[in-house]
Amino acid sequence: MIEKVVKSFSNVVVEHRNLSEKTEWESEYGDKIPVIHIDDQEFAYWRVDAGALADELLSRGGLSEASESE
Repeated sequence: MIEKVVKSFSNVVVEHRNLSEKTEWESEYGDKIPVIHIDDQEFAYWRVDAGALADELLSRGGLSEASESE
């Protein structure tokens, strides 16, 4: 679902991170998988609402491909 929402934006990229890369991530997010950050700020964890994610990306400067074609 996250990938589907992100694909509708021309300037948004998903970066996957592995918790084992940094021990502080394991202790901070170990029970919050998946955790979604936007611009280095926690947005959501466990469940993500597609509409809320799209709205948040728009509010942070995401360019929706639908609006570009209008």
